[in-house]
Amino acid sequence: MTAPLLGPPPLETRDGTVGALGRKTPMPHLRPQADTPDGDDSARVTYFSSLIRSQDQALLARDREIELNLRMLAGQQWDRWHPTLERYVDVGEWMRRGGRRGADRIQATVNRLLRWYLVTHARLTENPPIVTYVPGPDRQDAELAEVLDVIAKLQWRKCNMVDAFDRLYAWLIPAGTAYLGSRIDLSKGEFVPLTASVEVELHGPDGPVLDAYGAPRRVMADNVPLSKDYTPMAHMQAELSPDGEWTPVGLQQTGDAHQEREGQLAVDVLAPFACRGQWGDAPWHMKAWHSKSGFYTPEQIYDTFGVEVDPTKAGKGEKGITGSNQHIFETALFGTGWYGAASGDWAGTNDRIEQDAKGKLIRVDEVWCAPNPLIQEMVETPQSPGGRHIVFTTGQVLLDRPREIAYPFVSPLNQFTFVKLPGRHSGTTVQTALNPLQRAHNKAVSQEAEHANLTANPIALIDQATGFDVKQWKNVAGGAHSINKRPGINAIEWMNPPSLSASVGKLQQFTLDAIEDIGATRGTDGGAESQNESGELRRERRYDGDRYVGPTQRRAVEEVGRMAQTHRAMYPLIYTTPRLIRDAGEDQIARTIMVQPELFQSGTVHVVPDLQSMLPETREERRTRLAWMLDKGLLGDTPQESRRNFLEMAQFPNMARAVRVGGVDAVTAGQENGELLRGSGVPVLPWYDHAVHITEHLRVMKTREFLKLPPDVQSAFQEHVHAHEMLQQQMQQQMQPAPDPDQPPAPEPDGDEALAA
Repeated sequence: MTAPLLGPPPLETRDGTVGALGRKTPMPHLRPQADTPDGDDSARVTYFSSLIRSQDQALLARDREIELNLRMLAGQQWDRWHPTLERYVDVGEWMRRGGRRGADRIQATVNRLLRWYLVTHARLTENPPIVTYVPGPDRQDAELAEVLDVIAKLQWRKCNMVDAFDRLYAWLIPAGTAYLGSRIDLSKGEFVPLTASVEVELHGPDGPVLDAYGAPRRVMADNVPLSKDYTPMAHMQAELSPDGEWTPVGLQQTGDAHQEREGQLAVDVLAPFACRGQWGDAPWHMKAWHSKSGFYTPEQIYDTFGVEVDPTKAGKGEKGITGSNQHIFETALFGTGWYGAASGDWAGTNDRIEQDAKGKLIRVDEVWCAPNPLIQEMVETPQSPGGRHIVFTTGQVLLDRPREIAYPFVSPLNQFTFVKLPGRHSGTTVQTALNPLQRAHNKAVSQEAEHANLTANPIALIDQATGFDVKQWKNVAGGAHSINKRPGINAIEWMNPPSLSASVGKLQQFTLDAIEDIGATRGTDGGAESQNESGELRRERRYDGDRYVGPTQRRAVEEVGRMAQTHRAMYPLIYTTPRLIRDAGEDQIARTIMVQPELFQSGTVHVVPDLQSMLPETREERRTRLAWMLDKGLLGDTPQESRRNFLEMAQFPNMARAVRVGGVDAVTAGQENGELLRGSGVPVLPWYDHAVHITEHLRVMKTREFLKLPPDVQSAFQEHVHAHEMLQQQMQQQMQPAPDPDQPPAPEPDGDEALAA
């Protein structure tokens, strides 16, 4: 009896044991040094190149379909794939060559797909995703959740995620699949001093303290400033105790620390051709490996990896093979975009111009492998993220080492799909069902236009006895010809074409209706069809239409949640030292936190995406829902807070500021909060409304984040509020009326009256 299969089947690996990436060829071992070449680089390039290129033929049909979809959106809708020439051919141009039949046929292009694309893109980008961080049971978990809530929003804005999602859906709609790749951009972020816990020399009053061997004694110190080459820019000052021992008394800085940028998250939008994963129907985040391909200049490669690559030796791969995956990849990214396709003007759209524009580019491939407990080099431990990350060109390895970060899902790549069909390796787009309808619609429009042309310019029947040469016939206004006209016989007659069949109009209307039905765009143009219906019916129709993109958006929110978990693993590489984060929102400085790096190691949070947050919702629907919440008192404890939350959630933050209690004084107090948090001194002027200022300052001082601020910042807040209180008391005393000297003093109450009072 065969034993049940409890795990993946054993596969041959480099050391002859079990476990690999589904490949029969043994996996080459990791480099001993990540950036130092050795004698096995060629084997690494061969192995991982074959891993990626093994999917070329399987994905070629998909890639050609994506290219066709892009051509159709651009207006190149009369093209057909020619299997012999292995390229797309314009049918009309092919028929017109060499005087072929149909040279004068009209080929109209009415791009209904472009409107479907614009409407769908607007639906998918209408609302941003919402991700929350739910803490664990400990206090550190709650602190980490508060920290992540602030820095995630801050990094989200710095990454310009609104634009990233706009470009993501630009690929997702025609391709069915698109990707976001996260990375840390070391050229961005704030400048921070380079410090570390290192050994420094011990100095006495007369200079360095020497040990028994005559060398300077060293002691460990924290927060030591370092130079660019990591040389300590400080020494430890010491005093000689009565018993003859040197006692450290403080760190003496000898120079300024080198300033480096702390880094910043960056999110790249990647085309479907750029990323691949383990073959099969497994979800993207559960695959054994991910890969990313791109084209870079030699300068970009050196700036990123510190390796010089010779373009002449990097290899061209499939660049010259028309119709291959790489050719489609390059055409889609660096082509001229098929400008003039709809009008038939092809001037300037050739490969030479494209090559001049993009210059010399080198293909770079990256592969991330998930941790493998059966391969010693890829085991994940508390000290190592495990797995593997290798970067290479066609003929050179740039980097090979375990993953830099313990990514929760194999790699920093996230996959987004439009429609997922069972059994398909990639996502599918609705455009594949719209393309045949668009072509049939163009054919019907072309037949109608051709019939109109024949009616306006009918075929001429010329009597041969006139001696008129047909080749000289020109049917132009004001033209004249000399002929021999016989009496009673028309020299020229016109042959009117038969009436256009009603089936042409039916086909045109059928294809138009089918495009609107399948594309779910019916009624979105605000025409008479939608203007004559009631508001309730319009809302129901909008709800039915939004279900068209509902599954896509819910999957997108789930993937955004996984991307947030990836970012959670990347934050410790950015926030390496304790620092104060001030989050400036759309309206005012709202929150401040102290980021402690150890929180990322000890705290536990759960990323919870809001599955309904990205579903389309009109402004009217949002305001109606918020107005109901405002009436029910669900937006705040006070009327002022409710109104402010209503306007902010309705995306009117400036109006929220306008209705704040205190007016300009509240705005000024909010700005003072920001200055105090930066450690700057803020004057207290007598003409301020001190009650409003005190309220705004106490709003910050009552939060838990205030207790995490440095003591000098807390003292500055307290002193500032105390100054407001003093001026407020002085103004109240000045406003009290002076006692009247002619008024006799009030009698003192006796004991019983005082007791009653």
